[in-house]
Amino acid sequence: MQGRRVREKKKKRAQERRLVSRRDGGIASRRCMAKSSEASTDGHMS
Repeated sequence: MQGRRVREKKKKRAQERRLVSRRDGGIASRRCMAKSSEASTDGHMS
């Protein structure tokens, strides 16, 4: 029983991470790459 619960949790977490990466990663990563040279710390925040 417990193993199944953990597996479902991991699946949910993976889905959430994928959604976030698709929403932020697509635009933010490009912006970060462009700005990384001038301000890498700022890029991650915005």
